[in-house]
This record gives sequence, structure tokens and C-alpha cells, in this order.
Amino acid sequence: MNQDDEITKTVLVTHEVKAPDNNIEKTKESENVCIASAGRRNLDAICDVNRYTISFLLELRDKCITIRDELRFKLVDFKILTHSYPNNVECDVRRGAGISKHISHITPLLHLDMFIDEDLHRIVANYQQIRNVAQNGAQKWFSKESDWIKSKPSSSQKTEKKQKDYLKDLMKNNKPINGLISVTAIEEEMTRAAKAEYLKKQIRQNISIVNDKMDKLKNAFKNKQPPPIITNPAPSTSKEPSKSKNRTESQSSTSSKRKSKDKSAKSQKDRVQQPQLSINNSPITKEAYLILSLLSLQNPVEREQYLIKIAKERELLQRNPENNVISLNPKYGGIFPVIKKQAQQNIDQMAPCVLQINGDRKKVGNNNESAAGRNNERKNSSSNNGQVTDENKKPKFKPDTIKKELSYQEQVMQIVNEVEELPKDLFKLKHNFRMPKQPLNEEMYQEYIDKFVKTLVDQGAGHLHEGEIRINSKNYTQAFVCDKETRDVFIGTPCLRRFALQSDLVQIYVHHGIEVEVPVTTELLNESSSIEETPIENGVETEPTVIKPKKLGFVTKILEKRNKRTCIGTFSDKFSKELKSARFVPRDVKMPIIHIPKQNWPNALLLEDPKDVENIVYLAEIIDWKGDRAIGNILKPLGKCGDLEVENEAILVQNNLDITPFSEEIIKQLPSSPYIIPEEEFAKRKDLRNMTIFTIDPLTARDLDDALSCRKLENGNYEIGVHISDVSYFLKEGSDLDNIVKEKATTIYMVDNVYHMLPKPLCFLCSLLPGEDKLAFSVFWEMNEDAKIVSTRFARTVINSCTQFAYEHAQKIMDMADDAPLDEKDFPQIFNNVKLNEIRDIIKILQKLAAKLRKARMDNGALKIDQPKLSFRLNPETGRPVSYAVYELKEANRMIEDWMLLANCTVAAFIFKFYPKHSIVRGHSHPSDNSMDNLEGMLKKFDLVLNGRGSKELRDSMEQIIMASESPAGARTVMNVLLSKPMQRAKYFCSGYATKPEDFYHFALAVKIYTHFTSPIRRYADVMVHRTLAAALKYTEPSTRTTEELQSLAGICNMQKWNAKNAGDECSELYFRTYLNEVGSIKARAAVIAMGTYSLEVVLMETGHTIKIFYKYLEPDTIIKPQLGETKITKVYIWWPKEENIKPRKITLFSELNVQVTTQKMKLAINKVFP
Repeated sequence: MNQDDEITKTVLVTHEVKAPDNNIEKTKESENVCIASAGRRNLDAICDVNRYTISFLLELRDKCITIRDELRFKLVDFKILTHSYPNNVECDVRRGAGISKHISHITPLLHLDMFIDEDLHRIVANYQQIRNVAQNGAQKWFSKESDWIKSKPSSSQKTEKKQKDYLKDLMKNNKPINGLISVTAIEEEMTRAAKAEYLKKQIRQNISIVNDKMDKLKNAFKNKQPPPIITNPAPSTSKEPSKSKNRTESQSSTSSKRKSKDKSAKSQKDRVQQPQLSINNSPITKEAYLILSLLSLQNPVEREQYLIKIAKERELLQRNPENNVISLNPKYGGIFPVIKKQAQQNIDQMAPCVLQINGDRKKVGNNNESAAGRNNERKNSSSNNGQVTDENKKPKFKPDTIKKELSYQEQVMQIVNEVEELPKDLFKLKHNFRMPKQPLNEEMYQEYIDKFVKTLVDQGAGHLHEGEIRINSKNYTQAFVCDKETRDVFIGTPCLRRFALQSDLVQIYVHHGIEVEVPVTTELLNESSSIEETPIENGVETEPTVIKPKKLGFVTKILEKRNKRTCIGTFSDKFSKELKSARFVPRDVKMPIIHIPKQNWPNALLLEDPKDVENIVYLAEIIDWKGDRAIGNILKPLGKCGDLEVENEAILVQNNLDITPFSEEIIKQLPSSPYIIPEEEFAKRKDLRNMTIFTIDPLTARDLDDALSCRKLENGNYEIGVHISDVSYFLKEGSDLDNIVKEKATTIYMVDNVYHMLPKPLCFLCSLLPGEDKLAFSVFWEMNEDAKIVSTRFARTVINSCTQFAYEHAQKIMDMADDAPLDEKDFPQIFNNVKLNEIRDIIKILQKLAAKLRKARMDNGALKIDQPKLSFRLNPETGRPVSYAVYELKEANRMIEDWMLLANCTVAAFIFKFYPKHSIVRGHSHPSDNSMDNLEGMLKKFDLVLNGRGSKELRDSMEQIIMASESPAGARTVMNVLLSKPMQRAKYFCSGYATKPEDFYHFALAVKIYTHFTSPIRRYADVMVHRTLAAALKYTEPSTRTTEELQSLAGICNMQKWNAKNAGDECSELYFRTYLNEVGSIKARAAVIAMGTYSLEVVLMETGHTIKIFYKYLEPDTIIKPQLGETKITKVYIWWPKEENIKPRKITLFSELNVQVTTQKMKLAINKVFP
């Protein structure tokens, strides 16, 4: 067997073709295979050490201080590995080939004279030893054959022969090739000889190159000269090493000339000013000084600027005076691409390692970037043609740029200095936020923060703003604060927001420099809703997009902790009694995971089975923070999951709603019952007890805030009156009761209970019950037949309602003819000798005028988006739902709404005229532009056009889409949901905080100014409006509250109103799920709102619930196939194979489906679609 065959054998050991077991016996690996396998393992280990050593040497440009210790470690490893298999000839040869390749990458760096002589000699000796091992192995291989080569063919060799014969037989007889044998295997069999020949030549070439390079390095160090720059020649014939040698000598000559030229110019002033530093009495070279200088500048921007400065001084770069652009010196243009390519190759082969300088540890090296990413970077850098500008653009921060493990002080400095890494020497920063090392109390800590922020603001680096924190429900570490100047401000870590929670009022610093781009899926697109109300992205499944960049900021102080730091939840299912702390998972996704220390665990957690505790709902509180981890305590258990009473309490707690009953002391302060109006109060008010006044409310209403009246004047016009209960007469500003009520701010309506804002006796006292004298505020309009307002007047009054009509009673009258007979048995009792016909005539007039008011409001651009509302009939014994109904809005409801809207608008304009800085008004901003863009883009994919951003244009465009749809009812349901998403949330505010007329505008109602005046029994904002109105009418003194106090109260009203609405909606959904769980399922009509690859999203047309239909969970008799449009799925096909007479149906946006709704793990689900 000749040498070439043996090399071929060595290469092919691991590429055996396995024939089927029934044709060829399985044999054990021979001794040859074992030796070759051991040799390969040895080679891999040595190559790993070599690669690590080479990476280490490459990094010496930045890490020369650690050379000694690291080198000793490498040498010890090398000696151990090189003596592991001393007699393995194959390993020696292949090691020589691998080492020569690695040396070619490292030698271009060895010309930097920055090493100590002792360490240099160790490096040379190290690689000399490698070279010798490779040479000895090659000599053994090519001079004589080893004993194991001469040995008889082993069982493995016999197996290979059998395999070849088997292949020939298969090919000759044209039999199918089974098992692992394939055409590819046959091709490999035919090309093995060529591969072996190539490897043999490569080994010989590389050994020659290693010898040549090592001789040059040895001579250079022997003569105590800097090593020459050795190029990396490509593998060539035997003549090529001599050519490489000539080239190297030529470069060495050029380097010597350049050296002498530098010496002749020594008389001139050095361009780089450096001190005379030395190591062991030997002066440090300029190259070493340059590298150490770059290492000392850990800020990449500063390092780049310093490097450009040195390059300009050494005439490697030059400036163009016309455009102030610095570019590469033309004489280096030819060599620059080669240097750049070689440098990039060296960087790509670097292995990660740890750099330690002055105690700072930093991982550098391979960042595991994708090849595509690196290619893009190279493409971008090459497009600059070697040009560098003085003014570098600031890179936009990513949300994860801010290091969460840093302290508040360090994170703030990272933002205001716009750096991704903080230097060790913080004094080099432009904005250095220094604090004393000794512990500070909260007051002193805040003083330092305020002083630092004031400096930033004075320098124009940013500005201060006050606002409400909104937490991202998909990532609780992220938060936003709405700033009118810059829109949403992004706060990236809990530490930067000083651990403020949802709804807290904070002061933030908004930095004017850097911006971040936040993905749509993790950021609040508008201020109208909480973050969980993410708009349906384009109506179909979409890739994550990026919205407009956000300004960065941080919280300087928490002005008001509106969030109570309490939440409800359960313990994690990964709980163990051996843990030092347990993870408590809140149901509110905007709350962090709370770590409960063992000493704060409830007894049940220690005594009972952990699986039993998983189903218990607890009330917990956050008591401290450790880093970014919330530390908490368990306050009390609420009960088992699924119990309605427990779940209702959990909803209230989760929404920060206080349902604590009023104390006996407060109740005793209320007026006695029955209440008799004092005689002196009649002298201050207008007595309307003889006027026909009545209420129209829901059938079960008990808090009767408002009443109506109408009489015809002598001039033919009408005087319409709206009369509202005068709660402010009993609820005095600043009283003990007022201080409690202002925190409650609203009445909470749950399915099974009502939690009143006022004490129940006071609610009863203020309610406009029929047949009783009541104190009221009245608004009167004189109107003509066209509902045009002639005049307006206000008065504090005493009224006596004649009856309590429900909407059903008023609607019955509206549906009857004017002369139809009325049966008094069908209506409630009537007081004050008022006739039913008189009430009928008033309702008819009010209906006619209200319709004209409504038309005028719609013509002006009012936008109405209706959402279904459910009511439940409960079992009186168990309290569980037995049926449900959808609350239907009829003409009677709309009539009352029209008159209440007119009263609110009229009062808002009146109080603002007298108190332009101290009035509580309610504004509604335009929809979010970004959300509207997304909605328009989604509809466009379905060839639907939504025009305009004004309320009127939006409403008209919506109606056009609905009427043009094949299913108008489904289209209206879907459009109501889609349009509600981008809408902003209407908010109360103090008029003194408005900066322009647009701030007062109410988008949905299309009115210039608006407030709430008509429901003071259930809304505290209405009470504040009543007080302002009383002061404007000179009944009382003006409020002593400042604009800041009024704005704070308006914020509480906003928060509590929103929380109460959420609680009511969650409670309604809870009872709906409970009802479905008990009845099993219901059939419903649904409209398609979104389509995707794996699911279909629909809206239940009756109840308004949005549910996803997952295709794989549908019953087998229904098949749904999505069809991809130009870019996204815009339609799906559904068919029922068992129904032969029903053809497949095309489903698209707005399509209506008959579905079966059920529950899965107490969540709404759809498991069947009917034909």
C-alpha cells in the first residue's frame, strides 16, 4: 500500500457507506479506526487551544496588560495536549496543516513592538515547538510507513471491500438502493481519491509555509528588530513560498526606509505628544502607546475620535475644505480594501474572551452576530468609500440599551449622556450625576436629583413634565407618560420610573436628545385606553412593526401614589416549601411578579399541599424593592378561584376601588330623615313645586339625579327645564364627608351590587323622588319650534316631581298616537294633581325638539359609537345568573340623552365665562394618528377606504362602508369595535391647565366646550361643577381650591371613573362566562373582524364580545382554509364535508357566521361553526 492510498484511508475513515444489515455483518471498529479517531480528537483539542491562543493574540491590540498570566496558562495547556498521543503520526501531520493556517492569521500582528522580550521569546518558542512537531510528523509519514500501515487488513477494511462490491452489484443489476446507501454515497465513493490527493498536497504546502514564516520571525527577534509584516499568501505550488519571501523582504525594506525617514524628521515636533514611558528601562514604542491610549478610552465614540485625530496627524487621512469631509489619503486607496478585508477576517475568527482592565471586566470577541448582519454592516461601511465625518450621527437607542442592572444614578447618566456604556471615569461625562457615598435619607436624595435635573433643564438638554404613568401590559418593565410637546415619553426600566406603578402621578424629565423605537406589540398606541387595548393590527396577522420614535425620560419624583400597591393573584405553580421566597403572580398584568419572603408566607402555604394553595386567591401588597424585584406581603386570602363572591371582590381590588362602608361618625353628621327644607332656603331659591316636573330613568333606578319640565310660552315658544339634584348643598367642600367622597369619586355598578359614592341616606335624601320637596339646580331654555335657543337662564330651585317614569313608560307614549286613549294602570302613580294627558303632551314636545337637537348635533359632526350592555337575572338564593338580556337603547333613552348633553354644554360655557381658570371641564382629543393610519391601512387591504380625520368625515365614511357591505349589520358591529380602538379617552381637567382652545374641544360630541353637570349623586366631578355654578350665580363664595388642587381632583375622577368602568365590564363578562359554563353553550351570530393563518377573530353581534376561532380546535366536520392575498390573508374558505348540498363559503371582513359559544378554562371560546 503506497502513501497516497494510506492518506486516502485516513481521510475516509469517517465516511463509511453502510449496507443493509442482512447483506453485511456488523463488525467492531479496528485498531486503525480507534487510533485515527483518537488522533482526530487530539487534533480538535489542539486546534481549539490554538484558536483560543490566536484569539488572545489578536486581542492584544486592546488587551496587552494581561499577556503574562494568560500566556503561562496557554503554554501549560499546550504541553499537556502535545504529549497526550506522542506516537500518533496522523495527528502530527494534520496538526501541522492546521497550525500553519492559524499562524498566517496571527503573524501580521507581531510587528507591533508592544511585548516584553521574555514573553516574546515564549511566544516564538511556543510556535517553534508546534512547527517542530508538525515537521517531525511529516518526516515520519513520508519517509517510512508505520507499523499499523503494514498490518493485515482489518475487519473494517474487509467491511469496506464488501460495501464496494455490494455497490457494484446494485449498479450492475439496476436494483433499488435501500437503507443509507444513495446516489450521493456513490458520488462520494468516486471522489474520495481526488480529495485525498488534494489533502496530501495541502499538507506539504503548509509545512513549507510554516518553515518560511517561522524562520523570518526567529531572525527578526534574534536581531532585536520589530518583526516584519508578513502577508498571508494563498496556497500555491512549491515555487510560491520563495515569491512570498521576496515580497516580505521588499516590505521589510520599505519599512526600514520609512523608519529612517521618521528618524530624520525627529527634529520636528512630534505630532503625537506622549510622555517618555518605559518598561524595564526600555522606552515604550509609539505603537504600544497608541494601543494603550485606545484601551484607556472605553467609550467607542471617544476611541474613534482619537483614532481619526492620530490618522490625520500621520497623514493617513485628509480633510476636504469644501464640504468638511475627512477621507482616506489617495495614496493608500489601493491597499486599504485589502487591509480592511484581512482585518475583518481576523475579527470574524476571534473567540470570545474576557478583558480585565483596572478591575473592570468586559466580555469581548465574537458577538454571535449573523452572517447577514455582518454583511450588511460591511456593505454600509464600504458604501462610505473610506470617508469619515467629524459630526457623527447619534445612534438611536433600542429599548434594551438601558442596563437594568445599573443603579438609578447610573441609568440616568446613561440617558442624559447618550452613551450605551458608562466609562469608568465618570468625570469625563458631560453630565455627571454625582452623589455622596454615605447613605442618604429620602429628602436629601431628592435634593440631589432636583439639583441635577435643574442643571439639565437650564442647559436646554431637556424639560420637566407632569403626567400619569401608563404601564405596558405586555412588558411591565416598560412605561409611558403622555407629554403634549413630544407625545409619549418612554421610560424603560422600573428603576428609571422610581418604581411608580399604573396611574401614579409623576414628574418626569424628558431628554431632548436620543430616541427609541418601540415595537407596536409592546407599546400603547394612544392615550384613550389602557395598554391591553392594543388595536387589532391591520385586521390580520402581521409582522411586528415599529412606530414613530419615542423620547426617553425618567421619573424625578412621584407626586402622588394613586396606585395602592395592592393586587390580587395566586402563587406560582412552581412553588416549593424549600424556597426562601415564593413567587406571587398578580392577575393585573401591569403589576410585577412579587417575591414573598418565607417569613411573610400565610400559614396555609406552610401546612397544606402546594397544589391546594394554587387555587386560592390572595390579596398582596408591595412593601419594598430589591433591585428590579418587588418584595411583598400577603394581606389576606379572598377565597377559591371561580367563586362569584370572591371573584367580585377580586375585581374591585384589582381596579383599586375602595368599597369601605362609611363610618357611624360620618352617618351621624348627615341631616335627619325625613328632611325638612329650612324656610330661609326658600327665600334664596325659586319655588317650582307647582310646575309639572317628572323623572325618566331605568326601571330599577334608585338614584334619580335629573328631571324634566316643559311649558308653552305666550309668544309661542317653549320653555324647557332640566332640573338636577343639588348635592353640593349637603356636601360641603372640605368637610369630613367631602374628603372621603372625593377619593371615591364615582358610584360603582356591579352585576350583583351597587357601591354608592355617597352614603345611602344622603343618596335617598338627594334623589328626586316623586311627591317630595327637593333642592335642585335648574337650567331653562327658551326655544322655538325649530329647537333654536332664544335665551338661557339658571336658578337654584325647590321642586316636587309628580311621577317617576321609566324609559319603557315614556317609550309607550312615544309609540302611541297623539289622541290615543291612555290607561293609568299602565303607568306609575302621579302626584300633585297632574293628569296623565298633560305628561303625554310634554313628552311628545320634548321628543320632537330633542330629535331636532340631535339632527343639528349630527350635522355638526357628532360621532356615536354604540357598545352593547348586558343585564342579568340572578337566582335569589345562589346569586348565580339564570339568564341574560341585552340592554336596548330606544327613542326614550336618546331623548333624555339629548337634553342632558344640552344641559352639560350650556353649564360648561357659563361657568367658564365666570371662572376661566377654575372650572372643571371635560375634553376629548382627536384619535391617535398612528392608530388611524393602522386602521386605514387594514381596511385598504380589503379595498375599503376610510376617509377623513374629523368626526363628521369619519362618521360619513363609516356609514358608506357599512351600507356598501354585503352584511351591513355585521359591518356596523365590526366598525364600532375598530373605531373605538383609536379613540382617545375623554378626561376631566381644570380649565387653568388648558393652553389653547383646542384643549376644550370634545371630538365625539363635536362641541367646543363640555362638562358633566347632570349626575352629582354618582359623580364627584358634577359636584365640583355645581359649586362653581353656585359661585357664578352668587349663591355661594368661590371655591378656595387652587388650580393645582382642582387638577389633582380631576385626575382622581378620571382614574376612578375608568377603574369603575373596567370593574363593571369585567364583572359583566364574569357573569356571562359563569352563565355559559352552567348552560354549556349557546348559539350566536358573529361578524368577522380579523383573519389569520391559524385563527379567525369574530365579534358576537349581540353581546359585543371578541373571540378567536382556532381552526385546530373546531369540530372535525368543519374545515377552514385561509387564502393569502398580495401580502396578507384577506379571505378564508369554510366548508362542511358532511353537508353535500352546501358549497364552500368565502369568508372575509364583516362576514356573518353562526357559531357555538362555550367556555374553556373559564374563557370564552368557539368550538363550532354552523352552515
